[in-house]
Amino acid sequence: MKVILKKDIPSVGRAGEVKSVSDGYARNFLFPQNLAIPATTAALAVLERERAEGEKRVSREKSHNEQVAKRLAALPIKFTMKANSQGHLFGSITASEIAGAIKEHGIAVDRHWIELAEPIRAAGEYRVKVKFPHDVETEIAVSVQTTA
Repeated sequence: MKVILKKDIPSVGRAGEVKSVSDGYARNFLFPQNLAIPATTAALAVLERERAEGEKRVSREKSHNEQVAKRLAALPIKFTMKANSQGHLFGSITASEIAGAIKEHGIAVDRHWIELAEPIRAAGEYRVKVKFPHDVETEIAVSVQTTA
């Protein structure tokens, strides 16, 4: 019997795949557990339509993320903080603070997208990588200056 999997099942397949399984396995396990539905022509048409809509959505999101990445690469992100005589900051700049500074320019960026190995603790110029969903990434310039 052919079924459409609703969830990932080890040794059977991933969600959305059409698989051939034994009739007993489908009737006694997959259908009662709501893990699969019969692969009827109507169900296959719905699956194909959902798959096409998903691909369009991913394409739109990727295009949007690429545009945002271009705008973001041109933005200067500047911080001014107090520091000691050696240039070490009183405090540090984290991914959350960088995301907040970007948001002030009207661009929403999740702090988890900002790749910062460790918080910035010294004055200077830094290149910080921002990884958007759908394999879109850019680098931004972060400038940290000290005040007296």
